[in-house]
Amino acid sequence: MTVPDLSASQHILLWQAVEDYGGLWESPWELSALYPFASEESLVLEAANVISELLTMDSFSFTTARSPTAR
Repeated sequence: MTVPDLSASQHILLWQAVEDYGGLWESPWELSALYPFASEESLVLEAANVISELLTMDSFSFTTARSPTAR
């Protein structure tokens, strides 16, 4: 398996998926570390684009899990 070259945005969001599998809503905030002067709207758009790219590359997939304590 070859590892694809990732952009900085792809790298940070893929790493976020390892650290916080449930936090897609945090993706724009994570990107603000790379783009501190970007608008919230542009960060949301960039996050959506990057996640789409990563899915296309089969870099990760979505799963669901239910907590044993969930009702």
